[in-house]
Amino acid sequence: SASENLPPRTLARVAREVRDLHKNPPEGVRLVVDSDTGVPSNLSELM
Repeated sequence: SASENLPPRTLARVAREVRDLHKNPPEGVRLVVDSDTGVPSNLSELM
């Protein structure tokens, strides 16, 4: 998979940024997370 080529620090940073977006999204943006996997199904949804 593509994640095999990414350094662990990069994966950790992306995970942290996704977690932060989920907890504190910018106004008008909502992170859509798949309830089964916990992975974003879309990076964002404009409202």
